[in-house]
Amino acid sequence: MKNHKYMLAMLLSSSLLVGCQGDFLNLPSETSLSTAVYYKSQSDFEQAINGAYAPLRDLYNGTYGAWAMGEMRSDNTTYKYNPNDRGTIEAEFVKNFLDDATNGVPRSKYVIDYRIISRVNHLLEPIDAVSFDQKIKDNIKGQAYFLRALAYFDLVQYFGSVPIHLKPAKTQADTSQPLASVEDVYKQIIADAGQAVSLLPSKADQEPGRATKGAANTLLGNVYIVQKRWAEAEQVLKEVTGYELMPRYADVFELANKNGPESIFEIQFKDGNEGLHSSFFYTFLVQSITAEETTAITGIPEVARTIEGYNIPTPDIMEAYEPGDVRKDVSVGFVTAHGISYP
Repeated sequence: MKNHKYMLAMLLSSSLLVGCQGDFLNLPSETSLSTAVYYKSQSDFEQAINGAYAPLRDLYNGTYGAWAMGEMRSDNTTYKYNPNDRGTIEAEFVKNFLDDATNGVPRSKYVIDYRIISRVNHLLEPIDAVSFDQKIKDNIKGQAYFLRALAYFDLVQYFGSVPIHLKPAKTQADTSQPLASVEDVYKQIIADAGQAVSLLPSKADQEPGRATKGAANTLLGNVYIVQKRWAEAEQVLKEVTGYELMPRYADVFELANKNGPESIFEIQFKDGNEGLHSSFFYTFLVQSITAEETTAITGIPEVARTIEGYNIPTPDIMEAYEPGDVRKDVSVGFVTAHGISYP
């Protein structure tokens, strides 16, 4: 009897497998969203473009953000060496030109830029097949092309030859594209930035905190300047209109002046206590520093900070300001750490 029941169960299982004809292997997951089932409405694409902006927070504001490979690698800023804490020194290696394959600073930049590119590619591939307001669709596509151009511009300036991915990676082979030449990367940046210019509205017509036609033209002009294509840069940058300088240099950095008349491209992230605030202050704080000295700066109860301090102005940059330059006091402050004053 047991053998008969076993054989019956096997026959039923075989019949089910044959009857499905393999379709069960292609059923979309009911517990997670894939590109095929997610992009169905305008709202889906609006959420997707928000997701494409999100990595910029880590690209610029992370523990080792853009400042580490930019300002720190230059003569502008340095670090406060701390012999008692050698666990947070990756940016120190960048400053000292001691990069290697294990350093998280360049790896982070590389990965985050491609995260932006991947999210843009997943958005752009299905968007034309979904019907919704064309003006809104063009705006979303323009923002996407702008972000992809921005990410590749960052990559090519720091890494040179990099793979070009213009479609979502769906197979193992798709993830292993060959290195493209620097020339081809710049061609793609110019193509994407040009698409963004043609699709995006002006700053006056765009929701605050998003890419605009002016931002795309500025990016394109910047690319031409890097390539020393001066005439093309001049032509494009003359199209950047609708902006003006604020009366005082310090006004640019006031919280009340977000998206102000000087602002070409800036984005806002949710503030408050949900973990999306800036960590610049503590990263740039000269360390080690006592709790009392930190509290004197912030006005709230602090703890002692004992790692290294980064992005500290060098004597070179301090001396580069001419006497009476009002930007110096706005850009450089001073902090007391263990009784010593540092910029």
